[in-house]
Amino acid sequence: MQKKQIPPPEKMLAAGRARCLTLQLRESAEAKKEPVLKQSKDDPASTGK
Repeated sequence: MQKKQIPPPEKMLAAGRARCLTLQLRESAEAKKEPVLKQSKDDPASTGK
């Protein structure tokens, strides 16, 4: 019966996991945006040089 009651440490871990997931999603979104921006700037074909 005590297993149903989640102790604070587990809640902290769950919150930390959720935070890590949101950070990972944010980083992956930025990583997807960055190559496109870098490519358009650095790629000679796209700049027309």
